[in-house]
Amino acid sequence: MFVSLAPSFVTEFPDVKPARLIRALKKLGFAGVSETALGAQQVSAQAAALLKKNPQRVLVSSACPTVVCYLQKHRPGGAELLTGLLSPC
Repeated sequence: MFVSLAPSFVTEFPDVKPARLIRALKKLGFAGVSETALGAQQVSAQAAALLKKNPQRVLVSSACPTVVCYLQKHRPGGAELLTGLLSPC
């Protein structure tokens, strides 16, 4: 299992160097650590390809897990607009 780590982690842990956090996560059993932005970029690229195939369709990218959860919990009809691609988190 991998950890998707947002670059903003430094605001929550300002005294923890990235290398130290990565070592700690690996000691907890994670196989690796990836930056969240990399996964979001891949999801966004795939969403763009879906829109290119069907430009008339309205889609909401699943790149942001907060948006995905919001639609699923509070706007179930809007969840149908999600791309269906896995969120990077």
